[in-house]
Amino acid sequence: MRVYLDMLRYIIDNGEFISNGRTKEGYYSVFGYQNRYNLSKGFPAVTTKKLWMKGVVGELLWFLEGNINAKFLKEKYGVGIWDEWQDEDGYLGPIYGKQWTRWESIKLIPKSIIPHHGKLTVDYTPTVCGIGTPGKFDKRDPYYRQLQNIWMGILQRCYNPTRKDYQWYGAKGVHVDPRWHVFSNFQKDVRNLSGWHSFVADPLSYSLDKDYFASNRYGPETCVWSGKTQQRINTSRAKLVEATSPKGKTFVFMNANQFARDRQMDISSICACIRGTKPSYKGWTFKVIDTGNKVPRVRIINQIHQVIGRIKEMPKCRRLIVSAWNPAELEEMSLSPCHAMMQFHVMNGKLSCHLYQRSADAFLGVPFNIASYALLTHMVAQVTNLEVGEFIHTFGDLHIYEGHMSVVQEQLTRNPLPLPQLWLDPTIKNIDDFKPEHIKLLNYSSHSTLKADVAI
Repeated sequence: MRVYLDMLRYIIDNGEFISNGRTKEGYYSVFGYQNRYNLSKGFPAVTTKKLWMKGVVGELLWFLEGNINAKFLKEKYGVGIWDEWQDEDGYLGPIYGKQWTRWESIKLIPKSIIPHHGKLTVDYTPTVCGIGTPGKFDKRDPYYRQLQNIWMGILQRCYNPTRKDYQWYGAKGVHVDPRWHVFSNFQKDVRNLSGWHSFVADPLSYSLDKDYFASNRYGPETCVWSGKTQQRINTSRAKLVEATSPKGKTFVFMNANQFARDRQMDISSICACIRGTKPSYKGWTFKVIDTGNKVPRVRIINQIHQVIGRIKEMPKCRRLIVSAWNPAELEEMSLSPCHAMMQFHVMNGKLSCHLYQRSADAFLGVPFNIASYALLTHMVAQVTNLEVGEFIHTFGDLHIYEGHMSVVQEQLTRNPLPLPQLWLDPTIKNIDDFKPEHIKLLNYSSHSTLKADVAI
């Protein structure tokens, strides 16, 4: 970790002193700097002071869960590093976890394209209607079995009157595009539908969704791959709701359950307000937005799943990116994302991660960030069957706070110790299955702890 110490010296030697920053504490700042860490040579944990690995692991798993409530982070993982930015309910706004795993977009679709329910008179017998033809399919496809099951399920519920779910599909006019009556066409087309790489990352969590387009047809123009939450929301009963906080701030949402979880509120009370049977809850008011002749539809994108799927299928893709910087939601965040965007890259069977960090507290924050993204790179490499390459850390505004200068000077007198090794449970093959007990830092030795106050 000599490069980390060199970075601290560079800031001291070249930094401009800023006295009127956001935190009202003076700091020495440089703009534009980069470090590289070869992950195959050891885990880049700072050794010239003690790294709190429990905090690194807890926060990263919290991000990957999509959680944005500081109380949950503290209760589940014993990590309180976000406490200073939470509101009275623990809510932090749509920060990293929200952007990484459930980036949302809402749009309105004309009601005219919603299906007119009417019973279909289709003979299910394949020899009569030509439904269920295999065609020249590719059995070498690693997702062949899952796709075959999805395809058969769609045909069955649309055309087999003996199925229990037929009453909700075929009996109400839901049908399958003739092109998809042939499995080989289906197998080819679904790979080009939006959300395919999320399915690749976690086949059990995603399926084909026609409701996003408010359609009564399964086909290449009317389906996307989506998770269970998105499908549950995008039904004929979908509502767009406006919530007003006790301080008068407004929020628009479609997922009442998620709204309640993010703020640790009682969902039944929120639903009562939405229905109009209760005037308010904890000072909050809720009302359904009249969308006229249109229906609301939400798209929920798990960027982590998406990038893992792309790494598996398109390792040379130049779009292996996860962004936390969502301009539409910055004002709602308690703290704008500092580590704003990461890009993965595969070369010679090794996975590297390049992080762009717009703002970095060199003494307190950066060691934590290095360990967090190095850990994430190891985890993604494991679930994509790759070795680890480099972690590249690029900074925008890189600074040392004036109040940290004395401990930084002390740290610079210390010599780095050998790097530790990271152990991940090799049985974990899905990014969402990692838990603290699956992650261990081996042979970690460090100098004593150096403490400093966080600039709020």
